Amino acid sequence: MPSPSRNTWWLDAKWLVMASAIAAFAVVLGYDVRLGIATGVLLMATGFAWLLVALWFAAGARAQASPVRSLTERYQQQLRQRMLAEQRARESKAKALVKPGRAAKQP
Repeated sequence: MPSPSRNTWWLDAKWLVMASAIAAFAVVLGYDVRLGIATGVLLMATGFAWLLVALWFAAGARAQASPVRSLTERYQQQLRQRMLAEQRARESKAKALVKPGRAAKQP
């Protein structure tokens, strides 16, 4: 069974790219205001396009189950069925042991 991944969203490479882009924007803005504004508009357009693509592909990914998720769900379902079967077997064995004792008490 796959182990759950740690919550390391802040270590993702996209944050490094965003920080670098903002730093570059600040440098260009300090060099020339008009060029900085143009760079800012370009960064905003790129960020908006990135967001649209991410939302577009995320919507389709949720609709389809991954093979790992399907296999994990199937394993958990079989494990639940096995536990239920073992519990029923123990209960039927306990009932079988109790019935002869009751018959002996009733003459």
